[in-house]
Amino acid sequence: MTVNALRTPQIEPVRTLVANAPAKINLTLDILGRREDGFHELRSLAIGVGLTDRIRCRATPDPGVRVDCSDASLASKDNLAAQAVQRLAKREGINAAIRIEIEKRIPVAAGLGGGSSDAATTLRLCDHLWNTRLDAAALVEVGAKIGSDVALFFHLPAAVMTGRGERVEPVSMCWQGWVVLVMPDVRVATADVYRTWVPQRMGAHRSGMDEAIRACRWAREITELASNQLESAAFQLCPALASLQQQVNHLTDRTFRVSGSGSTMFTLYDDQEEAAAAARTIEERCPQVKTTVAAAPFRETPIVSEEG
Repeated sequence: MTVNALRTPQIEPVRTLVANAPAKINLTLDILGRREDGFHELRSLAIGVGLTDRIRCRATPDPGVRVDCSDASLASKDNLAAQAVQRLAKREGINAAIRIEIEKRIPVAAGLGGGSSDAATTLRLCDHLWNTRLDAAALVEVGAKIGSDVALFFHLPAAVMTGRGERVEPVSMCWQGWVVLVMPDVRVATADVYRTWVPQRMGAHRSGMDEAIRACRWAREITELASNQLESAAFQLCPALASLQQQVNHLTDRTFRVSGSGSTMFTLYDDQEEAAAAARTIEERCPQVKTTVAAAPFRETPIVSEEG
């Protein structure tokens, strides 16, 4: 039997690489049914938004994968970014010796894909740090084994997701502007939302809606067409979210939608100052929530190097 020894990668002279990991929102999310493998078949038009986590990857002399995170509860080997590194190292036969630092800005369990985005960005960073130089398809293959949303973050600024979310097709959007994110201090577990999902309450997939939204040039047009078939399930699990939606709709005269399985809600604006004014109004009248104004559609940021 031949044993292939793990190789030590050739690290670039600059040993720390940094990039921002963007959040996402789902402009549409249609649940087409339950699959035999236990997942759900879906179709979603998703875009990146400029709310980002900051990821640093640094080669270390000590073997193993270490995660440091500004949210201490995420600093473990179960972190999706750590899983991503370990899978990439195994695929390439690399003896991983790396430290991952995550500065969290994207809230956890909020329907914004923060963990998946961190994993995708970490794959990009380690691919450069280790000089493996894999193409996007190979990195997507690694990421898809970690979570259904990971593949999306290799195809921003906008993409249509199908299957359980692992099949992603990049698309173009006519609109560009600003997103107001409303982030209540509650977490809604994705698994619980999917378990609560009931087909007859959600309506059928609206054929052609993705294309209609992509052709829109104004924010109000998009928000009136946006839909999320998990929204009712999230509201059933957390009635306070339904009340909050009604409140922010009334305060802004806009339509807010839940992103993913929740709990974040969003609406779109064409003007940054108008978006910022709406966000201030919401925080003044709804002290239990935080808001962020972010550019959209937004793609991953370039990888940069740091000395040391």
